[in-house]
Amino acid sequence: ISDWISGAYCGFPRRARGCVPPPARFLDARSTWMPIEMKNATTDDRAVVGAPILTAAQMRAAEDRAIAAGASVSELMERAGTGVAEWVHRLAAGAPVLILCGPGNNGGDGYVAARVLASRDMDVRVAALGDPRTEAAMEARKGWAGPVEALREGMFFDGAYAPVVVDSL
Repeated sequence: ISDWISGAYCGFPRRARGCVPPPARFLDARSTWMPIEMKNATTDDRAVVGAPILTAAQMRAAEDRAIAAGASVSELMERAGTGVAEWVHRLAAGAPVLILCGPGNNGGDGYVAARVLASRDMDVRVAALGDPRTEAAMEARKGWAGPVEALREGMFFDGAYAPVVVDSL
């Protein structure tokens, strides 16, 4: 932990070739933890430690503008899920991944991410709260060829855990 806080992993906030990604426990998007080096960091640097880039309202407004400009919800979902998969692939370093999917469009993003990660030969599992409820999420679910486990209380304590967990609830 002290290496990550001091920035030894990647010469933080500078980018270094061949740097080791930070421990996954510091990548939760809801976390308020941020190393002192981040005080004057760029938006791209903040994304590495999970500081919000956009608020939920700003993201909804950006999506509304993209849809008004002609992008479909499915197209936006494909972009978002692929983007998540890119980051997970970079940061997971081959570790097994568990993607938690909700019934809405966030869950759809998770199904896309699972499909993309599996296409890169990563060990991916999906657990869902239930069946998708939006048209775009249903379409994304059809694209995931693997099994979908039921997300249930206590599942992480009975051996159903993974080193990397993606919250698409």
